[in-house]
Amino acid sequence: MRRLAIAALVLLPLGWISLLAGRYELLEGNLPGGLPAGNLLAAITFAAWPAAAVLIARPGSLARRLAIGALALALAWLPVSLLLAGNLALNFEGLRGTLWMGLTVLTLSAGAAALAWSAIHRLIGHQRGA
Repeated sequence: MRRLAIAALVLLPLGWISLLAGRYELLEGNLPGGLPAGNLLAAITFAAWPAAAVLIARPGSLARRLAIGALALALAWLPVSLLLAGNLALNFEGLRGTLWMGLTVLTLSAGAAALAWSAIHRLIGHQRGA
C-alpha cells in the first residue's frame, strides 16, 4: 500500500499536466467561495512530491526532516500566495508578483530536491544493507 501511495504521489503532477495540455474546463472553474480550481490543484501538485519524499525517507533521518520541511512549505504555498495577491485568482502586480514567483520556484525546487534526496538516501541505505 505504501509503494502504491508513493507511486501515485510521484505521478500525480503528470496527471495535472495532462489536464493543462487538454485545456480541461475543470481547471477554469471556481470552487465554492470563489477559489479557482486550478489554484487548488496547483497547491496539491506542489505537495505531492514532498509527501512522497516523507513516505520514502527513513524515520528520524535528515532526509525525512528535509522532506517534512519541503511539505510544510508546499502546504503554506496557497495561503501565502493568497496573502501576497490579495485575491483568490492570484493576480499579482509589481514586487508582490516577483515575491510570489520566487516562492513558487522555491516550493517546486524544495519538493523536487526532497524527493530526489529521499530516494537517493533510501537507495544508498538498501545497498549498504540498512
